[in-house]
Amino acid sequence: MPAGNVYEIFFDSSGRGWMCAENGMAVWNGETLSADRFPKGFVNNTKIRDVYEDSEHNLYFVPDRGQVIKSNLALTHFEPIPFKSDVSNSIITFVFEDTEGWLWFGTEKGLVRYDKKSDFRMFNNADGLFHSVFTLCPPQRDDDGNLWFGNTLGLIKLDSDRLKRQPSIDNPVYITDVYANGESVTGLIGKEDGESVLRLPRDKNNLSVNYSNPQYIAPEYQYIEYRLDGYDSEWKKKIGKSPILYYDLSPGTYMLRVRRGDGRPGESALKITVESHFSWIVISMSVLLLVAVALLVIFMVGHRRHRKELRMHFELAELSARQAAAAAEEERRNRYKSLRMSDEECQRLLKHLDKIMKTKKPYTDPGLKSGDLARLAGVSGHELSFLFNQYLKKSYYDYINWYRVAEFKHIVDESDPSRYTLTALSQMCGFSSRATFFRHFKNVTGVTPAEYLRGKGR
Repeated sequence: MPAGNVYEIFFDSSGRGWMCAENGMAVWNGETLSADRFPKGFVNNTKIRDVYEDSEHNLYFVPDRGQVIKSNLALTHFEPIPFKSDVSNSIITFVFEDTEGWLWFGTEKGLVRYDKKSDFRMFNNADGLFHSVFTLCPPQRDDDGNLWFGNTLGLIKLDSDRLKRQPSIDNPVYITDVYANGESVTGLIGKEDGESVLRLPRDKNNLSVNYSNPQYIAPEYQYIEYRLDGYDSEWKKKIGKSPILYYDLSPGTYMLRVRRGDGRPGESALKITVESHFSWIVISMSVLLLVAVALLVIFMVGHRRHRKELRMHFELAELSARQAAAAAEEERRNRYKSLRMSDEECQRLLKHLDKIMKTKKPYTDPGLKSGDLARLAGVSGHELSFLFNQYLKKSYYDYINWYRVAEFKHIVDESDPSRYTLTALSQMCGFSSRATFFRHFKNVTGVTPAEYLRGKGR
């Protein structure tokens, strides 16, 4: 018998007893208890918290965390249950079969009903559950076919007849807002041949997309899948209300697809075209020509009254622009207050930033601020802050000064640094003072700049 606490004892229809302990399983055949008579690749070395046999004599093994394994009685065929909702990474507390042959799984995120083929239905707060976490208590079925579940806040009774009559609600996932480089472009979405289409200039290629799944009464519970055709090779998962993010998209046409995460019908699509430089250069030249013509006309008019009225017009326009910019900034600040980015989205942004740092070297500017870098990268300050503080676990200045130290080492390795003082070299790399340079250089390399130069024989 494997060592550790025993979590489950279950006897199947063949008379075998399954003993599940902390460090694995053993089987009782009526005479002996064995822990080494399992097929290769089975889950016998896993901590199993629940074993269940359905009416078709299939066995279900529920691990402490991870995928539920389905097996025949002979253990000659076993495979994981292909959940289409985000329960694979959550704690599953039980398996139970109802009178229609569907399986019920209790999880820490609600109940899942499974038809043993491909239909998964998730039940949570939106369906009337007063709490989404279910205990290890095995469900029971009464004489009327009703199911009784134990919940962390009480007891739940499921009326089987009412469940049969309940109509299916297949709300799609809606794309609600699209931001390009931090600015809303939702108003630019149009219709072409029945498709939603968004056309963007080349320099507006960093996207943030908000969505809504009306199935959920609370945004933090919603669960969707998304894919950008032409960029992604597979569907990606998103939980909660954090936006879908893409950075530095190349010119071309993409199709963003967003659907429910439970496999039910309900997909929305948005065709996104990032224009090439050429078309926008032509447009820019046309705009400049029109501006030049307009200025020439204004100059030719030459009347003081007209000039005064024109000046007042521009002052009012400038005031309106400042007010609009302030309102937009306030909107962006509220929008990103609860920003959450996945690891993949953080990796995309980090790759985008590193490319900028290596090609444009903005860190050589001693006055570079985080807002300047965010504008250069075409993202919001909140996204940049999340990347540094939550993903990289470092400050903006630690990130910038690492590149400045690397620039100093590059200058030393590739040229003759004796022509410059250390102060001059540090300023060339973007440091604002000699003291700041010495402090960050020692933090990054473990030695002082003078010690580094001596190590290079200089």
